[in-house]
Formats: sequence, structure tokens, C-alpha cells
Amino acid sequence: MTDKCGWCQVNSGRTHATRECCQLRRLAQMPKAMLVEYVKGMTEEAKTKLREDLKTEKLRLKEIRK
Repeated sequence: MTDKCGWCQVNSGRTHATRECCQLRRLAQMPKAMLVEYVKGMTEEAKTKLREDLKTEKLRLKEIRK
């Protein structure tokens, strides 16, 4: 897996990224209090999927930073 998708590499300075990989990266770096507010309206199924995706993304970001 590469550091960023091609779209992320070209548009890295933009704040309103709409791609799933960009949104996941933003959520993984979000402070916990903000993340709690973000998931309040989600279904339990969506929260479970997001939790798994965030765990994977956080590990990926940790590897990149080494």
C-alpha cells in the first residue's frame, strides 16, 4: 500500500477531501472528543465498520511516520 492515493498526492493541501481514503485519514487524526461527536448519529453497524477501518488506518499512518 502506498502512502497516499494519487488524488491525495495531487490535492494534499485541500481540506474538503471527499474520497474515502482521505476521509478515513482525517478521522484517524481527529481528536477523540470530536470523533465521539461524529459517530453519535451512526448506526451500530456503521460504527463497527468505522472502528475496524480506523484501526487499520491508524496502524498505516503509524508505519508511514517511522
